[in-house]
Amino acid sequence: MTIGIKGTMRKTTWNSKALHLLGAVALILSVSLEMTVPALASPIVASVTETTFSTDITDHYVHMPPTVDEGNLLIVLLVNDRNGTVTTPNGWSLLASGTNGVHVQLSVYCKIADGKGGGTTVNFVTSAAEEAAAQVYRITNWHGSTLPEISTAAAGTDMFPDAVSLNPAGWDVANTLWLAVAGQDRGDQSGHVAYPTSYTYGRNTLSSDGTGSCRIYSAHTLFSAASEDPGPFTIPASEQ
Repeated sequence: MTIGIKGTMRKTTWNSKALHLLGAVALILSVSLEMTVPALASPIVASVTETTFSTDITDHYVHMPPTVDEGNLLIVLLVNDRNGTVTTPNGWSLLASGTNGVHVQLSVYCKIADGKGGGTTVNFVTSAAEEAAAQVYRITNWHGSTLPEISTAAAGTDMFPDAVSLNPAGWDVANTLWLAVAGQDRGDQSGHVAYPTSYTYGRNTLSSDGTGSCRIYSAHTLFSAASEDPGPFTIPASEQ
């Protein structure tokens, strides 16, 4: 999936787009947001908070960042083993969700923070007991009003999940924060992990070391463009 987040100043407006979701269900989405600050201000990834669920459960209490200020954009990236339906928590918006058969599901949620909730948890309930892994991005310096755009999802089974391109409607060329995300079935295998070219601060979160596990990958980049097509991830083994 590809998510784009737009900055605060507008020559027209800042663009931030791109968040890939891939995985052993190669899932891809794109999201875009705008911001409003002094000329050339760009969206900033202030923190990333990870949570793992190593046993099959239905209640998944995802940790929020220790600090959450009013107006921050919170993006939750959630991968769950198999394809149980996830209930969207109150106050959150579902940006996209996709599955690869019964093997794995990747979902993206977001919320504009009211200044409360730092250091708390939010329960993402699945219809069946499943392992899961989550990453929560806290974004500052974004335009503060319109939710991100996100690309369509792509599912596959290989070692190179590749997100769908994103061209947010109505955006001009501007400084944009792009997030690429991939979710995979299992993920307990050892081997090389690589992120899309020019994307930095790559992280991967594994639910457990067992065969019933799942794994989420993400990375981001910042540059001026009206659209983005991130390159592929490389994961340790061919998986959904």
